[in-house]
Amino acid sequence: MKKINTSLACPNCTSSNIQCSLEYHDKKIKHCNDSDNTIKIATRKKVYNCKCNSCGHNYIVNHGIEKYVSFEKPYQINCLGDVNLLAVYDTESGFEHGYKICSITQSPYDKNTNSEGIIYLMLIEGEEFPILLSKQTIDKIIDNPNKARSLVINNILSRHK
Repeated sequence: MKKINTSLACPNCTSSNIQCSLEYHDKKIKHCNDSDNTIKIATRKKVYNCKCNSCGHNYIVNHGIEKYVSFEKPYQINCLGDVNLLAVYDTESGFEHGYKICSITQSPYDKNTNSEGIIYLMLIEGEEFPILLSKQTIDKIIDNPNKARSLVINNILSRHK
């Protein structure tokens, strides 16, 4: 998605001394069936309600739509079936990063194979390296994009100190 990088600064006096509250509008959840898989698509519009503490001006800043897509069964993204897509988060807001959550099935011939034989990764938009996730973390974040976004933010802040 194209990013919206609109500043939250006051359009009247350009002050950054503001109070903001985030609201979500037009929340929609759509279920689609793709062959033998159910796809859940959740969209919502992100709007900041702002008040300038310098001049008292009230204004709204639209930061576009965010979309979260999750799959009931892992969605195969290659012909071998060893790389699967579990969820995708995309946003038009320039304040956040999109991400993809994938699973990779390890070869049974690999000496370093863990007990499950599956590696879980979160690929973050604009980041060079993925985040390695455990099965317990996947179970917590796959149906809760807010927890996943906080994981992304914390990871980016710790990597770029």
